[in-house]
Amino acid sequence: MRRFLYSFLAFLAFSSAAFADTDSKVRVLNWDVAISNSGQEIYTFTGVFYDGENPLYPLYHDIFYSYNDGESVTAWVVNPVFEQINQSDLLPSVEKEDIPDEFTFYTQNGVQMKRSVTTLFVNPFYKEFGIIYRLKSFEIETGTAALASTKPEKVFEETSVLNSGDWYPFYVSESGMYAVTGAEMAAMGIDISGINPENIAVFGNGGAMLPEENVDERPADIQQIAAQITGGEDGSFDPEDKIVFYAEGPVVWRYNDRYHRYEHSNHLYSDVAGYYLTILSEPAKRVTSVQSVNDDPTHFVNTYTRLLVHEEDSHSIIHSGKSWFGKEFTPSDNETTIDFFIPDVDTTEDIFMLTEFLSRSIEDKCYFNVSLDGTLIAEVEVRAISAGDNTTFARSKSTQSIIQNHSNDNLSLAVLFEPGNSNSLGWIDYFELHAVSYLRYSGEQYPFRNLPSFGYQRVAQFNLYTGGRDDLQIWDITAFNDAAFVEYTMIDDTARFTRPSMELHEYIVFGNDDLMSPEFGDKIENQDLHAATPVDYLVITHPLFVAQAERLAQIHEQHDGYSTMVVEPQKIYNEFSAGVQDIAAIRDFIRSMYLKSDGEQPKYVVLMGDASYDYKGRIEPDNNFVPTFQSEQSLSISSSWDTDDFFALMDDQEGDNAEGLLDIGVGRFPVSTPEQADLIIDKVEAYMTRSFDNSSAWKNKIVFIADDGDSNLHFAQAENLTVKVDTTFKYMNVEKIYYDAYQRISVSGGYRYPDAKQAVIDAVENGALIVNYTGHGGETGWGMENVLEIPDINSWTNFHNLPVFITATCEFSRYDNPEHTSAGELVILNPEGGAVSMLTTSRLSFAQINFVLNQRIYDIALNKISSEKPALGDLMIHAKVPHQNSTKNFVILGDPALRLAVPEMNVLTDEITVMEQPATMSTNDTVRGLEHFSVKGRVAGMDDLTVTSFNGSVNVKLYDKPSVYSTLGQAGDSEPAEFKLLDKLLFDGYANVVDGEFEIEILIPKDINYQYGTGKISYYAIDSLSLEDASGYYNNLVIGGYNSSALNDNTGPEIMAYMNSKRFMQGDKTNENPVLIAEITDPCGINCIGNSIGHNITAYLDDEVDQIIDLNPYYVPTPGVYNSGKVVYPFYGLSEGIHTITVKAWDLCNNSTITTVEFIVSSSIGVEISDLEVVPNPVGEFTDITFSHNMPGRNLDIRLEIYDVTGRTIRTLESSQFFESPVAGPYRWDRRDYRGRMVKSGVYPFRISVRSNSGEYTLTGGTLILK
Repeated sequence: MRRFLYSFLAFLAFSSAAFADTDSKVRVLNWDVAISNSGQEIYTFTGVFYDGENPLYPLYHDIFYSYNDGESVTAWVVNPVFEQINQSDLLPSVEKEDIPDEFTFYTQNGVQMKRSVTTLFVNPFYKEFGIIYRLKSFEIETGTAALASTKPEKVFEETSVLNSGDWYPFYVSESGMYAVTGAEMAAMGIDISGINPENIAVFGNGGAMLPEENVDERPADIQQIAAQITGGEDGSFDPEDKIVFYAEGPVVWRYNDRYHRYEHSNHLYSDVAGYYLTILSEPAKRVTSVQSVNDDPTHFVNTYTRLLVHEEDSHSIIHSGKSWFGKEFTPSDNETTIDFFIPDVDTTEDIFMLTEFLSRSIEDKCYFNVSLDGTLIAEVEVRAISAGDNTTFARSKSTQSIIQNHSNDNLSLAVLFEPGNSNSLGWIDYFELHAVSYLRYSGEQYPFRNLPSFGYQRVAQFNLYTGGRDDLQIWDITAFNDAAFVEYTMIDDTARFTRPSMELHEYIVFGNDDLMSPEFGDKIENQDLHAATPVDYLVITHPLFVAQAERLAQIHEQHDGYSTMVVEPQKIYNEFSAGVQDIAAIRDFIRSMYLKSDGEQPKYVVLMGDASYDYKGRIEPDNNFVPTFQSEQSLSISSSWDTDDFFALMDDQEGDNAEGLLDIGVGRFPVSTPEQADLIIDKVEAYMTRSFDNSSAWKNKIVFIADDGDSNLHFAQAENLTVKVDTTFKYMNVEKIYYDAYQRISVSGGYRYPDAKQAVIDAVENGALIVNYTGHGGETGWGMENVLEIPDINSWTNFHNLPVFITATCEFSRYDNPEHTSAGELVILNPEGGAVSMLTTSRLSFAQINFVLNQRIYDIALNKISSEKPALGDLMIHAKVPHQNSTKNFVILGDPALRLAVPEMNVLTDEITVMEQPATMSTNDTVRGLEHFSVKGRVAGMDDLTVTSFNGSVNVKLYDKPSVYSTLGQAGDSEPAEFKLLDKLLFDGYANVVDGEFEIEILIPKDINYQYGTGKISYYAIDSLSLEDASGYYNNLVIGGYNSSALNDNTGPEIMAYMNSKRFMQGDKTNENPVLIAEITDPCGINCIGNSIGHNITAYLDDEVDQIIDLNPYYVPTPGVYNSGKVVYPFYGLSEGIHTITVKAWDLCNNSTITTVEFIVSSSIGVEISDLEVVPNPVGEFTDITFSHNMPGRNLDIRLEIYDVTGRTIRTLESSQFFESPVAGPYRWDRRDYRGRMVKSGVYPFRISVRSNSGEYTLTGGTLILK
């Protein structure tokens, strides 16, 4: 990415006239102090950015997008205003040496979603003559500049060679010369009888990993490799004939121009390199020959540089990062031997040794000694870790050494680990040897090169002793896929050839009897992902989950109209990395689509399958279903991360170490079984599907949860977020669960917040649009006090009101540990509840950086406009600040195309009328305790016009003015802090919405806070047919005082309680799962909120007065009024015999009533039907039939038969289901017969039959009248 750095004085030399369409924006820095993860005070302000190189030093940043092709935004600072700050007042986190001597700012340019992006960074400090200045305000001027064309050259072929023909994969574990015989081809299933040998071909891309950075060169498709046929001279390919070729293995050596030496690289993702054998319809690529040049040699080469490596990748010491290490040392196991065999080594030449060791030792340094035959070669000192360093797990040290006085081909290096203390550990990373060997053939093939002969205008004469063999071949394998046979001259058992050495060449010598054989795989089916049409929604899935992936894709096709594609990683590897795992192959496939698309396809990518930090299956279970990207850093817990961002980086200068700007929304389903995949898709589908089950006021609520401690850091951040929501998205209701506002208790394992724990459990169970946590966390839950634990997560059953979780914490959702399923994963894997998707962290993260990301999420998350409603993937793209590496471990677990269930229509308040007053109340007027008033409102679109087609119901909640609470300062470094919360619910009722309009009556309870303050009415409405919903608020209603002229009511509510049905009589029989129904009325309203202590609607069974059942959540008000409603509460598994249920209810005037119902539980009771309802009748376009029964808690078979007047059955509706309630239905008939034809007007009798395991009951229901 281009980066431009300016000093302010230098920038004044620029004329703003040089930029077109300038615009000015004023910025004021609201300086504040926060606490870092390490406990240090750091500066913060709106727009703060913490650089990864100095995470405590604040910069200001702003982002500008260009929406015009061929243009980029230019940005610069003008009119800065500073204040002087004493060095003694400067926070220690900003060191004076880091402050520049002049005011500076810089821009970085990039591309995101095919738009030019400019990020402006401003350093808010500078010093002059020893005086420190701090920026207070400034203006940003922007303009536009022409942008050079960024259209990339062709990166990938339009079609793959795998799209036709027969392709047989094979694999090699080391570099060298290989042969495949006719017999081996026949064993693979190839009919060799009719093969033209000239058409046999080998394809592959070598053994190196694909480059991470997009701009780096890579194969456009699988490449054909030059090969040689031996024995096919007769025109046929016989069993003993061979195709011979050079294949590069998974350990590759590349020359480093900077250090003037070769370096090895192990393939991170595979222990083998992949290739293909195929039969073409035309002559295949063959090895060409090169001849010796006639130039006079400048160098005579009789030796070569032999390259050897010892690297055992067996330990991932922090279970994170790309690097794995070998032998582990302890104080009691501190010695080992590393053996090397160096054929024909020149014992007079030194051996160059490069090695790297690691150790973990607190306070005391460790040493590694390397010896040969008792002579010390290298002593490596590895620094200690300081006692206060909680993030550095180990330190490493590499060293270069010279091995002298070696006497033969066998080298045995003794390694001794000297621990710093009894707890120290050590590891070997690798040994790399560069030895000098004679050019001799000793019966085994080997590659060779000669560094001393490499250089400008040099010509090298190679002299290789053959040992009397005259059948040896020497190939130039500098380009692995374009090998050439080197012609040589035999002189006294020496093969001699002369070649230019201005470029470094790699050769290999071999005989036909030392060729290696590859490992063969199964023939692959033809495929052509290169030719795939770009799609909106791409699912990359392990084969175990293909059916589930196709189901998910179909859901988005039907719901969003997306074009979709499902593909397996192995098919991607087949084309983009020659059949072996390489994470860059997946990114390259996605990018091939992105580059072809005229728009922004793919928009969303789902990775269906768990991941593992172990790419090679060394750790059980092997859960590396779809790999994730690991950071280079593998020793520091705070700096190591994993991310799926890598798959979303599509532009040229992006990809290296997963750096760049996200272009695609990527989410992961962390599943390891098809059942887990199905359950997440069940949740996604239920969430996206409009239904009464998942449509209620939970969509208006966001729950903010904050940890304690850290000088109120998490509390302050959560409060900041709530202010953003309260002021910008007023239709949302905020619930706050701040740990330190609850009483902390001491237990044997530390401290606990039992009430906060229950509040968190209940908040999720009751449902919310978003659950937002800020604070400490780990793989087992939230907070040092274990406020959220895995058993809590597994207990949730909120399937019909699933929130999206946002967790600004640490590795709560680590998804790449095969030995442990993290708490965050369990939140989404809970089949009965939890979350529908998560924006969450998978590694240790930084509080301030998380907070900035969290703020940016709420910039756009709650948009109600359908066309602009962002999906979770869009939120992540927006939230991740450009060039902020520390947010890479923030990932989406779930569906990136999922949109928050924010209602798209509004509910508006038109009129509020106090019933005792003749005039309509004006804005900001007052209602008092026991005041009776009505509210008229309507459902409107974003244009505020009434949606007259809306018919359904609206939930109306009235909140008292905000209450003031305080944290308690219970953690050692926290102080009490006040916060406000709108949590006193005064009314919760329903009204019918007809043609978009509604009216409801409300009575303010007697028990309110009589101080005056502004309350809030919150609305949630749903259309009963379309199931479209709406939300809204009214916050100009003042609540306070007492209505002294209110009705003088001293009588409690009237309660009519019965079991299952209104036909119930005292002492009747029920089954073991009866349902209590209590109809409650009172002119002074029903107290169903629970704000008054002891004034809930309650019940208890038999004489269990100490086991009170809270019936408030089961009370449903009568629509439109405040003075009546119904409780429906199920019982399960009651014992046979006589039982009583005692119900108590209060009115809003603080009067109560108690009633008791007696019933007999009997297992022999038969099924009964009652309370039949047909609405509407006469029937319109449809009719709904409901009825009551006495078998709640049972499976019932329902059969509804509709006849014509002749008695002929014209339609049968059947259902078999489990009934929790005693109400069955509604069963909808759409006026069609069994052939789907509309029936004529007339009278149609119907009959209902109900069958249970205790018998059958038939009710002749009556008639349906059709006009």
